[in-house]
Amino acid sequence: MSTSGIPEFTTVVGLDREHIEELRAVWPTWVMFRPEIMRNPLLWVVDAFSGITLQELQAFHHQNARAWWWDWPTHRGMEVPAITQRERMLTGLVWAADSVETPYYLKIDTDVAAMGPGRWIETHWFEHDPVFVTSPWGYTKPADAIHRLDKWGDSISEMAVFPRLNIPFDPSAPRVRHRRIISYVFFGRTDWTCAMQKLTHYERMPVPSQDTFLWYCAARRGDFFRTVKMKNYGWRHINGLKKLQAEAMRALQHTGREAMPCTS
Repeated sequence: MSTSGIPEFTTVVGLDREHIEELRAVWPTWVMFRPEIMRNPLLWVVDAFSGITLQELQAFHHQNARAWWWDWPTHRGMEVPAITQRERMLTGLVWAADSVETPYYLKIDTDVAAMGPGRWIETHWFEHDPVFVTSPWGYTKPADAIHRLDKWGDSISEMAVFPRLNIPFDPSAPRVRHRRIISYVFFGRTDWTCAMQKLTHYERMPVPSQDTFLWYCAARRGDFFRTVKMKNYGWRHINGLKKLQAEAMRALQHTGREAMPCTS
């Protein structure tokens, strides 16, 4: 625990060619309004097939950053058919916990802007060592995802000792509504994430979603986690690169500060 009462954390950011463009838009807001990110370690989880270079990463001028070149599904010699880019990168964000050296990590999506200055981390969030702290959410897609996770959990001895969630769902519906989480700003406890990741035996997650998988593990096991509406702490989740660029610029201009471009 740091002297501020907030645990040390490593910021974890997943990057492929699409997401590095988003990061260029929001990075100035993180630097300006979230200086703790610059004072703590940072781990880039980089798609090794994207062509992203070390020079591009150095342009973000973080003095304590490391790159983890993520080459799954060839990682560990695995062959995974019909893998999507989304699943590849979300899997990397779970496996990346093995490379984190701090008690917690802060996973931030690249389509999230910091909209202004102010307190954005509370010390009481970390009381009783939650396995994660993130925003609440109200549904899962597709509708049978939790059912599939229940079946997977029954096949894993460490999970099978806990009861199924058995959330009712309509197979013809696009989603099932229930209380869960969304992880666009996500403080994860490193040791716990590593333990959950190992339940997959370093294979595919039972569903191709980082936050669905980790929420399910916590919910079935009864592990303590905390939900906090991160939008109330100055974060905004924005779809679309042009809108993201415009909102980030608006946030910076509202404070009378100019954006700091990422230059090589």
